[in-house]
Amino acid sequence: MSFSNFKKIIDEIGRFLYSVRLENWGEPLLNKDLFEIIKYAKSKKITVIFNSNLTVLDEEKAKKLVLSGLDSIKISLDGATQDTYSKYRKGGDFNTVVNNIRLLLKTRSEAKKKTPFIEVQFIVTKHNEHQIDQVKQLCADLGADSLVLGQLRPDLRMEYFNPDDQGFEILKDWLPKDESYSYFNYSTKTRKNVPKTCNWLWTSSVVSWDGSMIPCCGFYEETYDFGNFFKEGFKKIWNGKKYRAARELIGKRKVSDQKLGCMRCFKHGIIG
Repeated sequence: MSFSNFKKIIDEIGRFLYSVRLENWGEPLLNKDLFEIIKYAKSKKITVIFNSNLTVLDEEKAKKLVLSGLDSIKISLDGATQDTYSKYRKGGDFNTVVNNIRLLLKTRSEAKKKTPFIEVQFIVTKHNEHQIDQVKQLCADLGADSLVLGQLRPDLRMEYFNPDDQGFEILKDWLPKDESYSYFNYSTKTRKNVPKTCNWLWTSSVVSWDGSMIPCCGFYEETYDFGNFFKEGFKKIWNGKKYRAARELIGKRKVSDQKLGCMRCFKHGIIG
């Protein structure tokens, strides 16, 4: 997304926003306008966060990132060695990510800043669960602010279109032996926690780089767009037929005759 288009979003709805996540289906640090985007959102007193694999960073970018006012960054580090990291992050270089974390922390310290808060995420799989203590020690040695042990999930398309047991079967060669780190109950082959409802339709929205507005980050097919921010504006879409039908579907469990992405969550048990 270009800075000019991001500015259109903030100028229209910025006064209603508490936070902005600069991510969806891509790597934020590849956006040449990222630092200007962060600064503009921060000028409106909006909290700004994003996730990153942190493979594209240098001293200049690290300094710009720290000085931009970014509040928090979550960094994917799904292994404590090159071998385990590259099993999940195909083509990735473990040492590059570790060195970039070190660079970002050093840059923050030299700038005498407290932000961005630097959180490391470690997706636990069968291939790396034996390294949990090792990655804890690594993060402590680096000086990261936090470590999150994440759960492996199926591809979103698979999760929305197939029963839990099929997702379990697809992932079984990856699932950790210790079930406490897993998304699934191994005896029933079902998800452990099924949400009773969804608050996205009342509290959040996703605007893609081209302006397409979707109810949550789980949908990427154009057919499920609720409208286009840059063509219609936020208010018209937020109060439009699709949003109202989706809220009725989730809030009242009333099936809509409209083709809504939210129907997938409802029909396939993503929401209980």
